[in-house]
Amino acid sequence: MKKILLMAAMVLTLCGSANRASAYELQNLDNTPIENDFVLGPGKTDLVLEPGEKSVQQIAVTNRLGEDRDFTIEIEDFSGSYDEDQTVVLFGEAKGPYSLKDYIKPEITEFSLKHGERILIPVEVNIPDDSEAGGLYASVLVSTVPSTTETKASAGQTRIISRLGTLFFVRVAGDVNESAKLESFKVSDTKYGFYEKGPIPFEIALRNDGNIHIIPSGKIEITNLIGKKVGEVTVDKYFAMPDSLRERVVKWESASLLGKYTATLTLDKNYQQKPNESEKMAVSFWVIPWKILLVALVSLLVLWRLLKFMLGKFKFEIKKK
Repeated sequence: MKKILLMAAMVLTLCGSANRASAYELQNLDNTPIENDFVLGPGKTDLVLEPGEKSVQQIAVTNRLGEDRDFTIEIEDFSGSYDEDQTVVLFGEAKGPYSLKDYIKPEITEFSLKHGERILIPVEVNIPDDSEAGGLYASVLVSTVPSTTETKASAGQTRIISRLGTLFFVRVAGDVNESAKLESFKVSDTKYGFYEKGPIPFEIALRNDGNIHIIPSGKIEITNLIGKKVGEVTVDKYFAMPDSLRERVVKWESASLLGKYTATLTLDKNYQQKPNESEKMAVSFWVIPWKILLVALVSLLVLWRLLKFMLGKFKFEIKKK
């Protein structure tokens, strides 16, 4: 009886191992072009989880390098930044202020793909029972390992390894601190203090002092000198990390502009606890197509001189007769 139970346990163990080993899926994509790159998706995953809850998501990696390649997966925390040139900061082996790296685990961390192959890999996110409400953030980074040929060719040289990342945004349910403020809304600086033509770039700066990321969106209405609405720009949804300043540039595409305009931004913060929270800010700017106006002025001046010359000649001929 003991032998039978032992054999049954071994069979169950092997079946469980087989299921875990085959959890990922390989797909062959016909007619995949050689783009000398690989593709990772999705770019972003949003989750809302309770303390003690787990979720299994999936990432996809496609080889378009034109040859067989080895890949590795690493997990790094990330955060926002007060530097306008850095939307996201990766922490390497260190932990970030809203660390998720210890709670996220891909099914495998090393794999190989032939050209035209895609792999679907489960990624488990497991939130501890004692987690506090707020945001947790990590990036799943996929890197290529250079082929043997490339390694030999680059011997003694700096080796460049391509790396792509997909961002995981986890909201631990509970009473979070949603607190963001519109720092500024302005047009980009110009050489002469006015624009010669469109498009007109609007700069939005949003400061997030809360402990959770938010997904703001909104619109910009443009009116002319007499207050008539002449245009509208949609501010698509984007993310703003906690403890960071997120800048966004939105352009107004318009061909023929002349005079003074006022742009009014209405930014919806899209809080989950206060869904109707929004802020407004306005900025004025001038559009003076001086080159076109200069050409028009010169043309009018030439026309006026020509007309004056013709009238003078016409009067002279009348007097002569």
